[in-house]
Amino acid sequence: MSDALSRCYSEDRPGTGAGVATVDSDIQMQAEVFTRRALRNKLGQFPTGVCVVTTRTPNGVPIGLTINSFAPVSLQPPLVSWSLSERSASLDVYRDCRHFAVSVLARSQEAVASRFANPGILDKFEGVATRRAFAGMPLVEGAVATFVCATYRTWPVGDHLLIVGKVLQIDGGEAEPLVFHQGRFTSMPLQETT
Repeated sequence: MSDALSRCYSEDRPGTGAGVATVDSDIQMQAEVFTRRALRNKLGQFPTGVCVVTTRTPNGVPIGLTINSFAPVSLQPPLVSWSLSERSASLDVYRDCRHFAVSVLARSQEAVASRFANPGILDKFEGVATRRAFAGMPLVEGAVATFVCATYRTWPVGDHLLIVGKVLQIDGGEAEPLVFHQGRFTSMPLQETT
């Protein structure tokens, strides 16, 4: 390990605890200065899936939004995660909900992704084929995969709320997934298995 890395990651520093990384001020000063826009552009180089996350308000009204932050966390217990901006109008509902559902969209569902991403559309479900799952969670029909989850934990992290769910039910079909890359929707062709 280089001197810089050994100074950056230290298990023996007082107050850091075993395995906790700390950053020396000289290392931090050597780090490249970048803008939020530059960071966003670089993160856009990472292709992600596109999902609609749904839940119900305390009054039972279904709500949903488009995300590209969905990720697996653990197989045992079965956990998944996603994040929501602290500026989201739906933040309180998702933070406090007991259940939510994730529909991983197919390539043919770009219009659904755009609809659920548009804050100007009040009834995001109008004209979208859905079905109800466990706990009344709405799922998008035709999704590549669906996950109905119980909210496991939430954490404020930076300018987002990280939401972890325990998977209760899975479903879905075979279709080409919708992908978000470099600020636009695209696809990733399925490979034939032999």
